[in-house]
Amino acid sequence: MKVISILTSHLFNLNSDGPYVIPGGGLERYIWELCETIQEIGMKVTVHQLTPLGSFHKQIRNIEIIGHQVKEEERVNKIMQMSDTIDGLIVYAGIEKLGPAFPYQIGSIGISYGMSFAQGSVVDCSLEEELKHTTYDRLQQIVVVSTLALGGIRCYQHSNERTQGIVIRQSVDILKFKPVLHWSELRNALRIVFPRALDQGREVVNTLLLIDRILQAYPEVIVEFANDSEEENAYTHAFRLWLKDHPYKERIVNEKYTFRKMVEAYRKANIVVIPSFVKEGSAYSCLEAMSCGIPVIAGNRGGINDFIVDGYNGVLVDPFEDPLFNGISRLLDHADVRRYLGSNARRTASAFDKNVWKRQWMKLFQSMSDVDIGSKEQRPAD
Repeated sequence: MKVISILTSHLFNLNSDGPYVIPGGGLERYIWELCETIQEIGMKVTVHQLTPLGSFHKQIRNIEIIGHQVKEEERVNKIMQMSDTIDGLIVYAGIEKLGPAFPYQIGSIGISYGMSFAQGSVVDCSLEEELKHTTYDRLQQIVVVSTLALGGIRCYQHSNERTQGIVIRQSVDILKFKPVLHWSELRNALRIVFPRALDQGREVVNTLLLIDRILQAYPEVIVEFANDSEEENAYTHAFRLWLKDHPYKERIVNEKYTFRKMVEAYRKANIVVIPSFVKEGSAYSCLEAMSCGIPVIAGNRGGINDFIVDGYNGVLVDPFEDPLFNGISRLLDHADVRRYLGSNARRTASAFDKNVWKRQWMKLFQSMSDVDIGSKEQRPAD
């Protein structure tokens, strides 16, 4: 049986034996679904995961997981060592963090989930001589989840017929995430759902100020925070302090869902808000809400532009308090606009159906089945 090895700096939450063992982060979900697809086409998958918690070897839902203990500053060197000891096809997850100069195994696949802040500038693209030996050209195939990431990766590639770049965006199960009748509208109550952890300082401030204004201006509105985050940090602490004595706290819901249960949050939602302030590689929450026929208002950042066409199937705004407030107010005030955007969002989501995503990955693996996978002896000298 052909074996595919996935190398990643993180995937499973090894501190948890419960439903959160597979976190709901975008990269983790993408890799987990890739593992399932590899198994479906009759190949064996082994995940090599870096961890500070100690080495281990276990199976999680029939996926072989090998944990390699490593300190933060040793991550890159550890992945290099793992590459040297693995035979067969390797998939490197998160190559935007490893960088273009990493000695990838020839004939392997790289996945870029986002784009680092060091990539994609005009200056980088113009330094051809300096980039002569810092390219992703060792990889047989590069898979990115957004056109934004593809542009950044190509700045570090030379004209090389062997290396290609393709976009295989995130996917959604359109049979699971489907529209339902919004009974809440019949009760003259509207629910706004924020389906993400607030993990950026500016994003937290913008969002909390925004909610204060919405709740004051619209007494029929309920706001729900829906995410699977277990992380304790300064932002979650600030959120709890804000919520504790909030004058409208009876209309604020803070609910935890695993990513498999998020459909329950969308079924109650009338509007979904994704207030991304920094670069957004892509967003499962955006696709899932769209598939449920919910109008999405999002920060005009990164890969979300691959899903939302402003005014047709959602709303894109600068991710600041005033533009977000104005966009949400328009949706709250006009049920016909919500229905129009939601209907078009559902149509759009069908292009990103999970079965289409699986066929794209199956086609890629089949095209590489005859590739002579390089070993460490075949690598060019750096």
